[in-house]
Amino acid sequence: MATLHMDVESVQGAQSKMLQEKEAMLGELTSLTSQVNQTVGTAWVGNSATEFQQQYEQLRSQIQQQLDALETLAGALQNEIAQWQEVSARMG
Repeated sequence: MATLHMDVESVQGAQSKMLQEKEAMLGELTSLTSQVNQTVGTAWVGNSATEFQQQYEQLRSQIQQQLDALETLAGALQNEIAQWQEVSARMG
């Protein structure tokens, strides 16, 4: 028979860290996007600047999708924690 175990405090800590780091990365991405937008079109003008900004926007979108996926995963982990606590409470 398989042994099941969850150190709820440790798992909650990991879930919380996931959300904290997601928010930190989102903040960095927002800051970087602002810097790029301030540079392109003012300090850097031309076809290469426009191409760079388009490439950056594609990358930014991909990063945003990954951050959204991280948040979804953290939510799934929270659900696992809640289920574990519910089962544990029923078993005494």
